[in-house]
Amino acid sequence: EDGVKTLTLFAKTWEFSQNLPDLRRSLIQPIANVTQMVQWKPSDKTLLSTHYQNLITVDTDRAKVLKDAIDRLNLE
Repeated sequence: EDGVKTLTLFAKTWEFSQNLPDLRRSLIQPIANVTQMVQWKPSDKTLLSTHYQNLITVDTDRAKVLKDAIDRLNLE
């Protein structure tokens, strides 16, 4: 639950930080860290996908963390 709340907050921050590229860059690693620390549920796929779409254009290595989490959910 804390992971979902945290990534939801990060998603909102990302959305409203279009003109703040430094802020967005500072969110990349925390997003990846939270993604790795949480046991995700199928209902979280939309949130994870949102972050994957946000990160894929700016940091493919950390975007892979999101993709891996989504892929694990798809196998369940």
